[in-house]
Amino acid sequence: MIFEINKICETRGIWDIFELKMRLWRFSHFGDKIDTVKNKKR
Repeated sequence: MIFEINKICETRGIWDIFELKMRLWRFSHFGDKIDTVKNKKR
């Protein structure tokens, strides 16, 4: 199992996709917060 994870890390393909997903999630989550603040001001 650990050997397989090391192989994946060597290619870095899946890790890059994971990192990209995390960034997109944070960005969308941040956008949701801004939307709620705007709605409160109205």
